[in-house]
Amino acid sequence: MFLLTFICLFACGERREQKITIDPDIKYSADTMFSKRKSMIRDSMDSICLAETRLLFAMTRDSLLQVELKRIRQLSQKKDVQ
Repeated sequence: MFLLTFICLFACGERREQKITIDPDIKYSADTMFSKRKSMIRDSMDSICLAETRLLFAMTRDSLLQVELKRIRQLSQKKDVQ
C-alpha cells in the first residue's frame, strides 16, 4: 500500500517540459506543406458543400413539385365532382 501511494505521489509531481528546437529550414518546409494541405482541404470542402447544396436544392425542388402536383390533382378532382 505504501509503495502504491508513493508511486501515485511521484507520478503527480511536477514535470519538466523539454524544449524542442527545430531547424528553421525544416520548420519552413513543414509550414509550407501544412499550408498547401490546408488549401487542398479547403478546396475539397468547398466542392463537397457545393455538391451538397445542389443535391439539397434538387430534393427541395422535387418535393415542392410533388406537393404542388398533388394540390393541382385535388383541385381538378373537385372541379370534376362539382
